[in-house]
Amino acid sequence: MTNLTEVRVAFDNGGGVTIVAPTYAHSYNDGKQPAEDVQTLLDGGDINLWDGNDDELLAALDEDEMDRYERVYTIAEVAGLLKSGVEIDEDDVSVDGRRLSGHSESQFFRILKAAN
Repeated sequence: MTNLTEVRVAFDNGGGVTIVAPTYAHSYNDGKQPAEDVQTLLDGGDINLWDGNDDELLAALDEDEMDRYERVYTIAEVAGLLKSGVEIDEDDVSVDGRRLSGHSESQFFRILKAAN
């Protein structure tokens, strides 16, 4: 089982999403697949068994490099937000009272909220 405090999902200001763990990194172009992958982790999946690791990206992403992302959440934080911090209406998605403007981040939270 994966330690959810060690896995992060990062959103950049260009619509990209990256999932990063101590031994795994993978980038996505929108919020759909990372939401499905995070749901797998929330359901008890093990990230160490996943395909698609980008070794070059993993080597490039140290703690200082994570600062380049607009928003970064641990999967444990995502789980907590899904319980009480995500609000969705017809037009907007808000996380802890902050309206999301990025399509990928909004799509990510819409999919996860619907699944939980």
